[in-house]
Amino acid sequence: MIILRYVARPGSGNRIAAKYDGAYINCWVSTASLARARVVARKVIRTSGWAIQKLEEVTRVERLDYRGRSRSLALYDEAVRDGYSLMIHTWPSRRRTKTAERKPAGRPTRRSRKIGRQRRS
Repeated sequence: MIILRYVARPGSGNRIAAKYDGAYINCWVSTASLARARVVARKVIRTSGWAIQKLEEVTRVERLDYRGRSRSLALYDEAVRDGYSLMIHTWPSRRRTKTAERKPAGRPTRRSRKIGRQRRS
């Protein structure tokens, strides 16, 4: 299993572009090939409406690496079952004007959202 972490921006036509400026996207891909993992990750990220800015990190993992971490283990198991799994950590748009929706300075805002699954062929 390979995890790839990307930095991405909402793609053109993405309806959430007004709400978020970008995201860190973790993609678990069930393969031993780094080249194959990169192809799969780029495809599912683009299909999910995000434009990749850069690849930040690549890590090989095993199921035992997630002992005691049920959320991450669920994502790992989903990737085994479906071929991949995504976790998207967004940050808010700077263009938003409602002060009630903003967090105080110095406190990062992250929201996680798992989206889309495709069966591997």
